[in-house]
Amino acid sequence: MKGYLFATIIISLILSAFATLDLKEFDTLKTAKVGTETLSYREINVSSKKTFIFLHATTCSSLMLNTGDLLTNLAPLLADYRVLALDLRGNGGSTYVTPVKDFYDFASDIKLFLDGLGLKKVIMMGTCLGGLVSQIFAAKYPAYLQGLILDGALGIEGGFDLFADLTKVKNAPWTIADVQTTAFYKSINGALNANDGGTTLSGIFGYYQPNQPKSQGWAALLADMMKTKNLNEVLYGELTTNINTGTNPVNVKGSGEVVNMTGPVLIIHGKGDKFVPYAEAQKLATVLGSKCTLVLLPEAVGHFTWYDDMANTIAPIKTFLNTNGNFESSSAFLSAFGVITSLLMILFA
Repeated sequence: MKGYLFATIIISLILSAFATLDLKEFDTLKTAKVGTETLSYREINVSSKKTFIFLHATTCSSLMLNTGDLLTNLAPLLADYRVLALDLRGNGGSTYVTPVKDFYDFASDIKLFLDGLGLKKVIMMGTCLGGLVSQIFAAKYPAYLQGLILDGALGIEGGFDLFADLTKVKNAPWTIADVQTTAFYKSINGALNANDGGTTLSGIFGYYQPNQPKSQGWAALLADMMKTKNLNEVLYGELTTNINTGTNPVNVKGSGEVVNMTGPVLIIHGKGDKFVPYAEAQKLATVLGSKCTLVLLPEAVGHFTWYDDMANTIAPIKTFLNTNGNFESSSAFLSAFGVITSLLMILFA
């Protein structure tokens, strides 16, 4: 009996050694054909049966997962996951053959991408733009999700706060030409077209997130950001998307699709977010009720919470994954388990 217990302990220790992510794999940019587009993505742990997919912010790319030491801190929690980070259509290395009509096109791309890899029941994490796209995905394709994590996500009624200089003088219906008249559009578009190596764009992000331009991985992400091809359509979508049940403050009628989000959902939001007011996170939490957990971080925490408070960003994610990430081992892991178990049981028989 003592030998059996000792063998069990040894097995546990050995198996824990297997549970690591090779973060160097993230450096390789892969591609997948999705309709007329070629989407680029990064992945780690391709043989694992569980899947975690990250969706980036406005003008960003898959490299965002590897900024501010987020991937490093998530790695112990995702050791038995296949980790994917996708460049949305028109971002990073992804093509932009056909401009998106709305954010439903992004959601459709993600479904086709997952179908191509044969994946379902994924844990999805979205931030900012990626957060709103993932909410639409959750409403349209709930069968694909094991759980949804939102960090600094645009709200279910869009990002209309960003266009106050327009919405104070005009009502819906909106056009891309309207969006192009706003100070927010002009600042981002000007930065993307400035021949300054991203200095202006970095300064804009520094306003919303003072710690971001100083963080690990920022320089590489900034280079990807300067490749942005979808700014017109994305900012138009941020103004005109509303999946809530009523009309939003800028007279965009809601689709009501938020009721199709079946959960579970983890919402993390900083009270100091200058980009998306934390009231938007509270609004979603109220609509979802028991299907979600809301974590509001202090005023010192901005738009992307991990740059300002890593510990209190990671802690609820750990709890969420422990609760909602059902264990499914890879075949390689099972083989190793079988071999080790057989050897040790013979040894201690």
